[in-house]
Amino acid sequence: MNKRAGYVYMATTCSLVVLAPGRFAYGLILVIQMCLLMFFGTLFRSLIRVLKMEKMSSTIMLSFLIFFTIFFRQILILLMPVAALQLGFLMYLLTVSTFITAFLFDSEALPLVEELKLNMFQVMLFSVFGLLFPLFRDIVGYGTITMISSKGIIEKVLFDKYDVSILSFVASIPGALILAAVILVFYTLLLKKVIMIRYTLVDAHSETTLRLRPLLAFRDKHALSKANMEADGKAYPIPYGVKCRLYEGFPWLHMQVSKADAEFVAVPDWYYNFEYHKEL
Repeated sequence: MNKRAGYVYMATTCSLVVLAPGRFAYGLILVIQMCLLMFFGTLFRSLIRVLKMEKMSSTIMLSFLIFFTIFFRQILILLMPVAALQLGFLMYLLTVSTFITAFLFDSEALPLVEELKLNMFQVMLFSVFGLLFPLFRDIVGYGTITMISSKGIIEKVLFDKYDVSILSFVASIPGALILAAVILVFYTLLLKKVIMIRYTLVDAHSETTLRLRPLLAFRDKHALSKANMEADGKAYPIPYGVKCRLYEGFPWLHMQVSKADAEFVAVPDWYYNFEYHKEL
């Protein structure tokens, strides 16, 4: 996921949780819907490829997502009619949101298992925020925690309503909008310091061994670097890989693979008279 995608997905998630009632139970319902949409949508997308219907994939995919949302909402009406009424058309906004469509309408074709892992990891990542945000509004704004039960939505009172009356603004849509804006600003600042590059072996006709030979710079993109004794050429083990940092003050570079038994042999050396092609 690149930085621009991260901004869009986070902004979309913020807008959805702001419009939802400030109760944890409603956030849980939306998260369940999002996870089911991503899971079954990924399976259905794979079926479209098997049937070789890629030319109509966008129309078929959107029709399936809307149908699934209607089906999910009908089940919710049977089990919790009040919750279905409260959420209203917000359930359909989630279906056509940028977060769902960006993954399920992506043109990149991956093996089904790999695509499921990737999509479900992303949806689980944003589900954490989708749960914590309404939980915070529920506790701070109402002094309660709401949960889903066989009898509908139940409420557990944590504080007296007069104790949280000053903070009840958080439970309102304007309060949630301000809170979401603050979170989005912090997320943007964090994302500026983080970049993730992911390589995936999509297909191989025989047993394949991948060897990674990193070329580390740790310098400003317009600066020159020379061999020196201050550079730390050590590779420090972390789960599924190693981390490196040539100089103090730079962020750590994490290099990880999907296999726990992968071996990294550290043989640090300098590249002399070397220039990046894009800088010429």
